[in-house]
Amino acid sequence: MSEIKKGMVVRLKSGGPKMSVVRISDYSEDGGPEEGAVCSWFDEKNKHEEKLFDATILEEVIERPGPLTVTRA
Repeated sequence: MSEIKKGMVVRLKSGGPKMSVVRISDYSEDGGPEEGAVCSWFDEKNKHEEKLFDATILEEVIERPGPLTVTRA
C-alpha cells in the first residue's frame, strides 16, 4: 500500500506538475487501479485538470525552505 494520502501535494515519479490528491480509493471494480488517486492541478494555461492515477506512480512533493536572508537596518 502506498503512502499517498488525501490532501498531499504529489507529482508523477517521472516528473510533471504539482498536483493535489483529492481522493484515494479502490477503483478496480471499474477497471481502474486497486489503489487509485484522483489528483487535481492547473495546467500551463491555468485550466483546471483532474485525473485518476495509480497511486504507485506518484511521489510526495516535499518543499524545502530556501536560505534565510537577514537584513540589518
